[in-house]
Amino acid sequence: MSESSKRIALVTVTSETFINGTNVTLRSFLQRNPWFGGDIRIVHDGNLSQQAQSFLRDIDSRVCIQKISEDLSKRVNELANSRQFAAPAKAQFSSLECFFLLNYERVIFCDSDLLFLSDIEELLELEHCFIAAPDGASIQGMARDAKTFAIVEKTEGDLANTFNSGLFIFDGALLNHEVRHGILDELEPDKWEKRHTGHTDQAVLNRYFKARVFLVDPVYNYVLRHREPLEAKRQLAPENAKTLHYNLPARPWDTDMRTFTEGGDRALEFAYRSWQEASAGFPFYSSGAAEKPAAGEMPSHRGANYDLERLIRAHLFVISPNNSGSTFLKNALALSSNTWNLKREGQHAFGFSGPTPVKLNCPLCWASDPRVLNCIQDESAYNWHSARKAWYFQAFAQNPEATIFVEKSPPFLLHVKALKKHFANARFVFLVRDPFAVAEGILRRREKDFESRGAALEGVARHIAYCLEKQRSNIEENPDCSAHFTYEEMCADPQRATAKIAALVPELGDIDLDQKVEVKGMYNETLRNMNSDQVSRLSASDIETLAERFSQSAETLQYFGYDPLQPHVS
Repeated sequence: MSESSKRIALVTVTSETFINGTNVTLRSFLQRNPWFGGDIRIVHDGNLSQQAQSFLRDIDSRVCIQKISEDLSKRVNELANSRQFAAPAKAQFSSLECFFLLNYERVIFCDSDLLFLSDIEELLELEHCFIAAPDGASIQGMARDAKTFAIVEKTEGDLANTFNSGLFIFDGALLNHEVRHGILDELEPDKWEKRHTGHTDQAVLNRYFKARVFLVDPVYNYVLRHREPLEAKRQLAPENAKTLHYNLPARPWDTDMRTFTEGGDRALEFAYRSWQEASAGFPFYSSGAAEKPAAGEMPSHRGANYDLERLIRAHLFVISPNNSGSTFLKNALALSSNTWNLKREGQHAFGFSGPTPVKLNCPLCWASDPRVLNCIQDESAYNWHSARKAWYFQAFAQNPEATIFVEKSPPFLLHVKALKKHFANARFVFLVRDPFAVAEGILRRREKDFESRGAALEGVARHIAYCLEKQRSNIEENPDCSAHFTYEEMCADPQRATAKIAALVPELGDIDLDQKVEVKGMYNETLRNMNSDQVSRLSASDIETLAERFSQSAETLQYFGYDPLQPHVS
């Protein structure tokens, strides 16, 4: 009997925060496995909104949404009431519901954070009652303690050949009363008294099916949390996986991609690109009506759900040395009804292709290191077309018909020519700030990167001077597509700065720089000049050392109205 003619169920679990994960998991499975002719069951714990359920039913006509059974819910609640760890993890036990189904010859269970890259039909041709892929312990050739579930050296009585519960397949013969009773028995609170790990359903299934599991190659369930041992011990790269399992602190449908972008992790970068490419054509779930957010809040419209290639008519880049007020300006622009924006800087957005100061271990003062500066300036290292696609996918807006895309990343001060070339109707706001105040902001965070205070002052001053010289060139070379002002001018007369931006991009007539704006989670207030606060943290010796270096670039500082020998604090 062919797999397509058998009575098969594909089962997953979801919640309000996993809707977009479920959407991509199921759609990618159906795309990659055209043979599948079975039912699709989505399990939830009873707290799934009608709006979410309606969205999920649009995935396929075979989708059936159901709550976990009363027996399972009762046992999970009893465990949660007696064991502190279980209360916040109750929903994770919902996968066990797949053993409470009826009349299926085969059941495929997958977590809602899987991306299917290839066909897995061959797994259903295996004549084993329970099939799964290795977990972190098995990948490393280790075992798990039967009571604590902690990873241990293999000894008699331990759980060997343990598996990850993100993807497993089992025979319909296991859909019986004995198995259900055995699984419920594993939820007895006494059996979790010595638990040492964060595992929930995975611990249950490994304990119960320890003698019956057949382990397949981890290519079928490439657990990204274990990417390092997979490559080191199994020589398995994510590019060769049939599924990618995103069991990470940040999910690929989340707006904050820090887990994926920082550190230059090649496997994670590939994983996110794969998710982005696969999901680009899928609808995106967003709960709640669109409304103007309070300062710093995330609007509900997301670029993944709209054709930004058609909508965007201009790109506005805030070009500024770091620590110069650009975050306030960017966040204020995000409150306009006509902008698409990124939650994080474009250089840190997942899918950005090119070297960054963070990846090169030189954040905030990248122009002070010739090696780093050369890497960042190398235009051949960047794929701006790919960056635009990634940015559009992750963008947010108050108004889905917004037409202006806004971005700010300090190192892009080096790439104005490239941005003009690769982004249609590019416009620029060039911003600078008193170099002494900028220096204090960098020193406060990055002094530890230098051998001494003196070396830090020299390096930071060199970085700032280079950025100001480059910014002067940017202003002089782009008079027809830019506006410029200083941080001090913006603080003293926000209406004038607003008018300059609106003159450059008329669609931004609704922006208001004279309002409370959240900045980096550190403060949420109206615009004010903080130079005196920052300069007050510098010693007289610090200022003297900085002035000595800035005097070598006196003409450039004076071009912006700054005194190279003393701070501008008014």
